Amino acid sequence: MFNGYYETTLVYSGPSKTNSEIVLKESLYRFKTDKNQTYIVMVEQYHHDIFIIKFYLKAHRNSDFKYNFLTGFHEPSRILGTCLQIAISILKANPKASLGFIGAATIDEIKAKLETDKARKDAKDQGQEFIESPKKPTKRFSVYIGVAANFFSPEKFLHVEDQKNNAYAIINKNNENPFRLKAEIEKMFHKHYVLPHQLEEQRVSDIFGYSQSG
Repeated sequence: MFNGYYETTLVYSGPSKTNSEIVLKESLYRFKTDKNQTYIVMVEQYHHDIFIIKFYLKAHRNSDFKYNFLTGFHEPSRILGTCLQIAISILKANPKASLGFIGAATIDEIKAKLETDKARKDAKDQGQEFIESPKKPTKRFSVYIGVAANFFSPEKFLHVEDQKNNAYAIINKNNENPFRLKAEIEKMFHKHYVLPHQLEEQRVSDIFGYSQSG
């Protein structure tokens, strides 16, 4: 599934620089691709040995949308392979570790949703029927769930999929009560990831002028 991976350098490991109230530890890894692009992988450690893995292009590090941009370099295989190697290293160091991710929407996917929301509102205001199209997961989420299914056995991990919010958890069955942990992870995802991602929609709306007010 992957064409190898890149060697990473651990550049920081310590208290979170962005969310120290809930993140117990933050680790930053850096790697450079064959196209001379540098990426950052952020691993956030939460209570109950939950690790969330995220990555972005270093050139986008100061952007509010660093997790939403598509780079256009067409090299996802080795990048995801690199993130997988980091996940494997986490599991080796912590046999009870559980993993999670959010398949962040691209800017175009957010814009498309905002256009649909506006069309729905306009139809309602005009007393017209609005035919909903089936909600699709984001491109990233669709790829990530394939990775999870291929590399994390259901015999050892409980897979929890939330397509509505493009969230996915891989819960380690080495934990005493993985189903109780599932409930904890779902609450954490909603509070610390789903709600902030909804704010991304508002920022895109403000930038591109998708007014929801009449």
